[in-house]
Amino acid sequence: MSNRSWKIFITAVVLIVLSAFVYDKAQSRTSFQELVLDHLNEPDEIKSIHLYKEDDEERQPGIEITDSDEINEIMKVFSGAKLKVIEQRFLFEDSYKMYIYTKSGPSFYVVFNDQKLMRIDNSETMHKKYNREYEVTNDFDITKVTDLFNE
Repeated sequence: MSNRSWKIFITAVVLIVLSAFVYDKAQSRTSFQELVLDHLNEPDEIKSIHLYKEDDEERQPGIEITDSDEINEIMKVFSGAKLKVIEQRFLFEDSYKMYIYTKSGPSFYVVFNDQKLMRIDNSETMHKKYNREYEVTNDFDITKVTDLFNE
């Protein structure tokens, strides 16, 4: 191969590796909006939310929320969450579990904790972005949700 051919070959290899790196980084970031809210046909589609708090010993009694104003407030808390895939699996002790039931369409299961870690599952799809652990990368204040257990 000539010197020019080697340069073209190396350039192509570098471009392929860089493209794979950029694609991988783009796939490792998502949001609560993309994983949950974008799958709802309309904003009022959520029928109920069931919240549970789990600590080291046991699951505490849950809270069922059916009031649309309260549901919207909880969704506002989560809607801005930007997520980044983390490779480690986090333990579910001292965490909150939220089941989101819709009038039609998928149900969602969200586990989150005070350390800004989250896991989201969708009842209708096995897409690779579900069933993974995420770290919330922006400001995320869950006190509106956690305070429900203190009422």
